Amino acid sequence: MGTPHRAAGVRGSFQWQRRPCFRHTAQVMAKRGEMGWRLLAIWLAALAVTINPACRNGEDCTTGSMPEVLKRWQLQLPGDAYLYPTLMGPDFLLSWYSDGHQCFATVGRKDGCKKQQWCCAHDAPAPLYYNLQPAFFENILLLPAPRGLLVLADGTCRMLEVPYASGEPSVTVHKGIAYRVYYSTGQRLAHLTAHDLKKDSLTVLTTIDAPDSASIFLKNPFLSFDEKNGKILVAGYTYYWPSNHLTRNGVLRIALPEGRILSNQLLTPPNSEARGLNQHPVVWGNLSFWTAQTELICYDHVRNSIRWRRQMPAPMVTSRMLVHDGSLYFAAEDGMLYAIALPSGALQWLAPVSGSPGRVFPSGEFLFVVGGSDGVLHGIRRNDGAVVLKMRSPRHDISTGIFYQRTAWADENGVLLFDGNSWQYFSVKMPCHFQPPTPPVSGK
Repeated sequence: MGTPHRAAGVRGSFQWQRRPCFRHTAQVMAKRGEMGWRLLAIWLAALAVTINPACRNGEDCTTGSMPEVLKRWQLQLPGDAYLYPTLMGPDFLLSWYSDGHQCFATVGRKDGCKKQQWCCAHDAPAPLYYNLQPAFFENILLLPAPRGLLVLADGTCRMLEVPYASGEPSVTVHKGIAYRVYYSTGQRLAHLTAHDLKKDSLTVLTTIDAPDSASIFLKNPFLSFDEKNGKILVAGYTYYWPSNHLTRNGVLRIALPEGRILSNQLLTPPNSEARGLNQHPVVWGNLSFWTAQTELICYDHVRNSIRWRRQMPAPMVTSRMLVHDGSLYFAAEDGMLYAIALPSGALQWLAPVSGSPGRVFPSGEFLFVVGGSDGVLHGIRRNDGAVVLKMRSPRHDISTGIFYQRTAWADENGVLLFDGNSWQYFSVKMPCHFQPPTPPVSGK
């Protein structure tokens, strides 16, 4: 087993000079006598595995070892962001509050121009944005609201209402069926429902009744496949007894379409520290990953067995787990980002970011995350955890609320940030030459 290491932080921001990736070097080599072209061919072949594909396609990239972040546009909307941005087709969907209403706008990713703008007078999912998990169905976006599903499409919004007081902050859609958990009787009953989006009809698959004097928290299910039963739903639950703070966590496997419970696996022994399941799970093949305060649990939902457990130094509250390219990333409340090798569960590295971090986004060979306590965009190299970028808003001032918020978004092409006043989009140019990620560390 390799030794995990702590990556060094890098202070300040970076500026790079834009240069061609290898065109100039190639021209020089081509002029060096009669062997120039032969040497050029050998040189290019040797570098083929380390040249960024963007460069091979004639696109621009940076000659340094760090990503280059260039501001492309800025847009001011009449309110604070309350949901993480998402892509709706080729455009961003952004949100804000206005006169007590939740408002939305579709914004062109390339130019930052507003295309549509509308407001809704329905229950907002704002208090749930840490763990909010919307879903797409055809050309509509489903947002989990307290009393139903908010449907956004073509500049309009409507509510698919349900006869329950509250629901989980996530929704799962498969073949036109939206699966979601709702509660009633003061959190004593959890209803796993299937909403046919085409017929607008709601079916209760199963209802879980909490034991005497306990409350139940049932995580929204995800779809899986069982060799014997076919398609199934997998949902974690927490029983909580407020009188003595006793907590019990488990996971259910539920048959479709009848809603029959196939198995009930205990995830954590009963505890008196109120360590409930505080995150929606993430899935990697037949493995799913769950958190109960500082405990990270790997559960094989096909074989119905726990693969491993790991105690983390701090819980995750404001971020969410990310599984990407064979690693699990865990941004904890101690201000550290942890990389966990899959499937072994070995610690690969840890990197300093910031307290109360936002969600982690992959961007090529790098990761981006905004710190909640410092309002800074952090860029981390995936293969070793080195912090290669720290970027503040030009008007950064914690006292006035102008700093980069957790409600960010990023992919391999760009980063979208909100600084408390305006949205700012930055393109990301990757290094022309990069090293592939280090293979996962073996061991347990």
